[in-house]
Amino acid sequence: MLLSFATIARNAKMKVFASAAILASLAVQAATAGFVKTSGTAFELDGEPFYIFGTNSYWTSEINWSEADLTTIFKTMATNDLTVCRTEGFADLTSVGTAPYNIVYQLWENGTPTINTKENGLGYFDKVVAAAKAAGVKLVVPLVNNWSDYGGMGKFRAIPTLMVPSRCPDHTLMQILATDVYVKQLGGKYHDEFYTNEKVKAAYKNYIATFVKRYKYIKSLDSNHLVATGSEGFMNTNSSVYLYSGVSGVDFDANLAIDSIDYGAYHAYPDGWSVDPSEFVSWGEKWINDHVASGKKAGKPVVMEEYGVKTHNATVYKAWSDAVYAAGSSMQYWELGIESLKTYKGDYTIYDTDDLFESTIVPAAKKFKARS
Repeated sequence: MLLSFATIARNAKMKVFASAAILASLAVQAATAGFVKTSGTAFELDGEPFYIFGTNSYWTSEINWSEADLTTIFKTMATNDLTVCRTEGFADLTSVGTAPYNIVYQLWENGTPTINTKENGLGYFDKVVAAAKAAGVKLVVPLVNNWSDYGGMGKFRAIPTLMVPSRCPDHTLMQILATDVYVKQLGGKYHDEFYTNEKVKAAYKNYIATFVKRYKYIKSLDSNHLVATGSEGFMNTNSSVYLYSGVSGVDFDANLAIDSIDYGAYHAYPDGWSVDPSEFVSWGEKWINDHVASGKKAGKPVVMEEYGVKTHNATVYKAWSDAVYAAGSSMQYWELGIESLKTYKGDYTIYDTDDLFESTIVPAAKKFKARS
């Protein structure tokens, strides 16, 4: 079922804008077909080219949906040729909410983590995987958060509260006011100790082992699963332009060169990156081609695994999908919303009933799938 594993960076509104660390990624295979593999800069499935046009849906794995709802979620993707979904494989919390906001994959109490395999824990994620498999959708599963939402790497600050999404007042969404459970719970002080503190590293490795052994493990335990970066894709080219300057602490090329990394991931959010709106199209095309060039240099595939603009400008979305298609690469937009389930509405959410979905997202998805 699993295609790739990844950590992820999110801000309090559940949208990724910046990250200062390499992120490990787990890609999950759904459907009974074989494992997705890499061949140079391309993906392959059962010996045939596999070009990804997919989406993101963090809420699928963080809210306790019924099996019928999960079927609706993944059938909506499959019906519209969205072949890959990125959803979260972490919920590192210090308390349990009220259903349906009671998903906890790892509960922390006084510095001791307990991995929850019950129906509101990894038992629920089993249902997510089963629904994806039944629909023929592949999954990319982040296993820890560089930001604070739903736990995270560094330190815990407060207990969960509830936030009412503006789109759907009849649904509340748990927003975790926490900044990094792992480090704080294990006696550390700084976010980056996630990578250096032996207790923290051991706790995270234990969670990964428990999580993926429910399906299969990555690399050391099972070479079939791909490992990706999951970062924003910031570069380090000695440029004066922030995104290329290395100031963020991310070096896309250096991370992609790591032997155990199978493919690179990058994001595109010009609204939050000080790009002039009049340049969104041209900026995005350059951003895409620069990362594709990095992939060619490393001999590995790259995926624009998150992207969006707040205005939902169809011209921008089409231009970017055309650029990725022309480069023979892959992409996953942020993020799918399903009107019938009244799912959370963020700045970049595109509902299955929106004009942009019908006019731009679906045609692009069909185009990519036809190429595979």
